[in-house]
Amino acid sequence: MFGHDNQNVISTRDAYDHMFGLATGEPPRQAHLDAVFAVANRVVVKATGQSRGRAIGAEVLIDTTDHRSLRDLATALRIQEIPADARHCACLGGPVLELFADDRELASIGCQHGSAIRWQRWLPDAPLVDETLLGAWLRAEGVNAVLLDRLYHNRYDQSLLPNVGYQRPGARPLTQAEQRIRVLELQRNEGFDALEMFGSLNQELAADPTLALAYVIRGRLHHQLGRLDACVEDLASARRYGLEDALVMCDRAIALHQLGRIDEAIADCSAAIKLTPAHPKAWNSRGVLLLERRRVKEAIGDLDRAVALAPAWIWPVLNRARAYQVLGDRRRAREDAGRASALLPREVHPANAEETTARRMIEQLLS
Repeated sequence: MFGHDNQNVISTRDAYDHMFGLATGEPPRQAHLDAVFAVANRVVVKATGQSRGRAIGAEVLIDTTDHRSLRDLATALRIQEIPADARHCACLGGPVLELFADDRELASIGCQHGSAIRWQRWLPDAPLVDETLLGAWLRAEGVNAVLLDRLYHNRYDQSLLPNVGYQRPGARPLTQAEQRIRVLELQRNEGFDALEMFGSLNQELAADPTLALAYVIRGRLHHQLGRLDACVEDLASARRYGLEDALVMCDRAIALHQLGRIDEAIADCSAAIKLTPAHPKAWNSRGVLLLERRRVKEAIGDLDRAVALAPAWIWPVLNRARAYQVLGDRRRAREDAGRASALLPREVHPANAEETTARRMIEQLLS
């Protein structure tokens, strides 16, 4: 965010550099792309935008070494050679095409609304000769049309503002069914009708009862509606069908905690920590659960790890303050309360329930 012409402007760093003449690069040339495709033998397409020349996210849609596919992509990416000017889309774009020669990355190319492409080597963006070819290539390679439309029109993860919800970890490309589930997850975060979503998820699971991602999203929907037992069962099913993810384990632990099944919740957090030792949510959740079991020193140890892993996250700091208070160490409890207070935004937002709860806890700890 910066001030310009008496206005506050929120911008990407790339757009800022272009606005103020700080960006550098060569004029786009077809010969540059031709040289890349002459040696490229693999392309990875990611469902994300691009910043500073790199893909922001890691969600893979396509990963192919097919010679014909690469040749067709080269045809789809033929550009109009234009003189260097100030033309630069302010969006982060998407999807992102990563071209490789074996394990060596040759280029990371962002798609701008399907009509132009961006490469860090170039200044500015390069319009495509035939913008229909890129979309046709992506769909032919298995990209869901609705998901592609979101990527093209900034309704996916092109900025820090949209909540893209749960994303399956791993480098394996999303199947067609998983892409449909991802669209449903985006809709869940946008407040779409829950009954319609349940119907769509149930249809997907009827067609493939082993579709782990669908269990995660349906489990999250159950939790959103307060159906905790159903949430726990669906998240367990996701793991049963091969989705090993610390975040899913933590989500299940939270539901188990709300059901009063503390020891099972601790076990899920421990499994998450074993799988992903640098997962702050798992350490924080287990610390809270251990505190409920009055295992205070163990709780403080877990919360220390959570704070170390995520120093700007307020809740491990506040939870550790609560643990010190239970231990009778008022000095350290007040220190952590002060540290938590410094992490709050300066401006008070009464409508933000989480912020209001944190402020109330800090007041109690400092009183």
